[in-house]
Amino acid sequence: MSSLADSLLKQAGHLATVDQAGAPNQANLRRAISAAYYSLFRLLVDGAADRLAGKGSEPAYLLSRAYSHRGMKEACKAFAGGTLKRAVATHLPSLSIPQDLRLVCRVFVDLQQKRHEADYDRSLKLTREGTLTEIKQAQLAFGSYQHLRKLKSSNPDKKALEAFQVCLLVYETVRS
Repeated sequence: MSSLADSLLKQAGHLATVDQAGAPNQANLRRAISAAYYSLFRLLVDGAADRLAGKGSEPAYLLSRAYSHRGMKEACKAFAGGTLKRAVATHLPSLSIPQDLRLVCRVFVDLQQKRHEADYDRSLKLTREGTLTEIKQAQLAFGSYQHLRKLKSSNPDKKALEAFQVCLLVYETVRS
């Protein structure tokens, strides 16, 4: 879908495995975690902005600048746990959150936390195996997201994705 998202995910894999001899470089592992998170961030933002403003349009680019990491995390936590704010649930009464979307949301929240730890916890010692596990989770989330995107617009799971894409932008501003 998004070439930047795909490139970031590929970069994450490269950074996690570039140091084949001996102990992996902690900086490479930390950047791999960060790249994996940002790949999923870009996938979600670009997909939502393209959906809301038109694929590849200037308005989509401008819209993509409005997404916040905190707001997206809040929306993802709610969709992953099925704990939508009352105002959202009231306006989307027939919304059933598919497992693919719950997976995407759980991975996003987890990777955002792992990225914070990798970027700011100097005492953290990452392993190649643990880093590769996080990258695999991002790959699974990519697959689940792509599956949802390919569904017909009449499919209830596609409708849930569309509601989610709007919520990524506005969820933290919606009053309960």
